[in-house]
Amino acid sequence: MKDTIRQLATAINDLLTYDLQSIDWDTRPAPGKWSRKEIIGHLIDSAQIKLQRFVRCTYEEIFKLTYEQVEWVQDND
Repeated sequence: MKDTIRQLATAINDLLTYDLQSIDWDTRPAPGKWSRKEIIGHLIDSAQIKLQRFVRCTYEEIFKLTYEQVEWVQDND
């Protein structure tokens, strides 16, 4: 666990010191693959959905939450 925490701290530090403006957020690496922006959108949406599930399943007897991952991360410019 300590090694995992160390690795996470290193990854966060690397990200904070990285030039984020130089990252290509929009290009998909291959057909059918998500761009970096879509991946970040998916992770944020997934975290929000999981938080809702934890809260709602505590209070609702019959809890059902759908998740449309592809539709939520699509870039609709």
